[in-house]
Amino acid sequence: MLVWIVLVAFAAAFVLVFGALVEMLRTLEQLRIESGILDSLTPIDVPAGPAALTAAGLTPLLADRPRAIVLVLSDMCVTCRKLAERIAGGLPDDVWLLFEPKTVQTGEKWLSQYGLGSDPRLLIDPDGRLAAALQMQISPAVVRIRDGGVVAAHTLPSPRRLEEELRWLRGGGEDRPMYGHIPDTIRFSTTKAEASS
Repeated sequence: MLVWIVLVAFAAAFVLVFGALVEMLRTLEQLRIESGILDSLTPIDVPAGPAALTAAGLTPLLADRPRAIVLVLSDMCVTCRKLAERIAGGLPDDVWLLFEPKTVQTGEKWLSQYGLGSDPRLLIDPDGRLAAALQMQISPAVVRIRDGGVVAAHTLPSPRRLEEELRWLRGGGEDRPMYGHIPDTIRFSTTKAEASS
């Protein structure tokens, strides 16, 4: 009988501790969301309109698109791999991939691993010229394009954020996303007035 009492007490204690752990993890996730450290977008200063696309030579590809996005990925980041898993086998409609491989060989292997090597919307940029023309110096990132011009550019920290980009592509949401809880002092903006607002 004593053994059963000990087992029930142990089981009850385990349930309480497990419940407390689950609640602690939920609270931690809520804190991360509220503080903006959970996959927050960071805006990237890319000239609005068609200028950046023209400089990168992308105007002929994207000028006639009502909405399009350019994903900027590299074979050197873990988040890029997670995003590539989401688009493996082929890019969604109106999505272009600007890919910056460390070397041509590693890039080919990476692209074939995710089934993206033969997509006609793949832009391989081994020397970084296209990314530099778009003023993109970070990956993963995304450039939103509407009616042939850039409307927003920002980091892409998670597959969840990629899903938001795909929803925008299908007509949902504003052209410039909410950038969350990024303090104005570190926000990359196009004007000083915008940075201090």
